Amino acid sequence: MKQALFLPVKLLNRRSAELLEGIDLLHYVVGQAMHCYLENITNLQLVMHKMMSTNFYGAVYCTYYAIPHLKASRGQVPIYSKT
Repeated sequence: MKQALFLPVKLLNRRSAELLEGIDLLHYVVGQAMHCYLENITNLQLVMHKMMSTNFYGAVYCTYYAIPHLKASRGQVPIYSKT
């Protein structure tokens, strides 16, 4: 049985992959929701920047830096969607 280790994106680099003997699965479990009426937001640019940084760019950066390790192990990135 393989072991799982949860790492922040800053640690997802060559050294981490060496310590883990590769990366087989990138499971991205995080998200930020907005619980307010859009019309009540006073600084839309700031709110959208925070949402995109977490929900979109967070996933993009994690995946980007894991790609070489996932290819080497024929690993996977599962996609989850909530409706």
